[in-house]
Amino acid sequence: MKRELISLPEQRELITHRLEQFKRKAKEAKQLVLDTEQAIHDTEHEIETKRQLIGKMKIQQGETRKNDEYQRFNTEIAKAESIIDTLETRALELMDSLENARQKATQTIARYKEVRTSVEEELARLERTAEKTQTALQELIDERNKIASSINPDIVSTYERMSLSKGLPVIVSMDDRGRCSGCHMELTRGTHLKVQSGKEVAHCENCGRILY
Repeated sequence: MKRELISLPEQRELITHRLEQFKRKAKEAKQLVLDTEQAIHDTEHEIETKRQLIGKMKIQQGETRKNDEYQRFNTEIAKAESIIDTLETRALELMDSLENARQKATQTIARYKEVRTSVEEELARLERTAEKTQTALQELIDERNKIASSINPDIVSTYERMSLSKGLPVIVSMDDRGRCSGCHMELTRGTHLKVQSGKEVAHCENCGRILY
């Protein structure tokens, strides 16, 4: 139970990180739509600016009396019209891109909302698990302390020390062949007798675990 409680923060972090990844993708998809819309607006504005420029040049062209100036206006107008054609093609391409970007953004945002709901439920489940586990753990600790209080303090101290150094289990059986079931090493005759009598605490000579 302690290990489970210790692992919960890491589980929460992994779940939250997964949600953040979907959130980032949704944000990027939404931003792509905004950027494409801005690009279309800028392109259309530039087209309108070129058209206004052409209108002014045509007025000036109609007022000139010089042939070279007239021809120069023709050239500049042709250049501006060519630029407009390029910009209009670009605008159409951007509109296609915008439609695709909107579809992707809709799908990505919908997926993010699904994952968010799932993550919220999962986090709530983890929270409930943590509360139940903490309650159950405290009950076991209280019960353990009650039992430990009735045991020789030296034995409890030895058990606590070995649980940290050896890990669990600290108390192991002597098998039918007279071996420690913890380290599987053969025990001495004296240890056999101690275990069989059950009158004093017996330890494995090899690993130090308590035997029964």
